[in-house]
Amino acid sequence: MSLVNLNNEIPEGLGFRLALDMKAMTNFVNLSDDKKQELVNYIKGSTSGDEAKNRVTEVVSNLHNGSFR
Repeated sequence: MSLVNLNNEIPEGLGFRLALDMKAMTNFVNLSDDKKQELVNYIKGSTSGDEAKNRVTEVVSNLHNGSFR
């Protein structure tokens, strides 16, 4: 099951990090589908593993703080 839509699943790292932070998970689930897709595309646009990890950390932190409302 996908948190984004039936055709696009969230990146594995984001899924794991959201599973560890219920506040961030709740805020992610409550985003519009377009905003969820924007965040997923931002992470998937990483050019290296380290950049992807940094982007996941940034996104989850912002979700935890409610920055994407």
